[in-house]
Amino acid sequence: MHRPDTKDQLRRLIEKLRCAMPDIALRTTIIVGFPGESDRHFAELLDFVKWAQFDALGCFKFYAESGTVAAQMPGQVPEKVKQKRLEELMLNQQKIAFAKNKNRIGSKLTCLVDSADSKGLGRGRFYAQAPHIDSLCIIKKCSAKPGEFINTKVVGTKDYDLLVEQI
Repeated sequence: MHRPDTKDQLRRLIEKLRCAMPDIALRTTIIVGFPGESDRHFAELLDFVKWAQFDALGCFKFYAESGTVAAQMPGQVPEKVKQKRLEELMLNQQKIAFAKNKNRIGSKLTCLVDSADSKGLGRGRFYAQAPHIDSLCIIKKCSAKPGEFINTKVVGTKDYDLLVEQI
């Protein structure tokens, strides 16, 4: 795919970033099943994802767009293999994301409130959550209005979401 960076360069960059900013949120998007991707290539990718511990990761199957060079390349990966790789990668990322969420229990976060109902249940996000893409912070006892920043404490998790209370 003509990507100039190597695995070692990416590892060094991630280590440098995490050293400089321990609370950094790292996210990426990956394509599986690019022509020529072997079982060994995929295993190496999976090992890298497990090592990198991305905060958020999206994964897509390669699609052979008509008229593109990649669509004509030898070594097209069968659809079933692409689907299996996508599922395996995302299940591994789910374990990473759930563990990261569990480790946040007890921590304090500044959340931007996106919505709040009359019963005090709000929805918002902290700096590592992109709007309309990532998980949310479900805010218990929310007295803030949408657009306000509030201090919260993480009290639990629900799937990918964080359960937080306004403090």
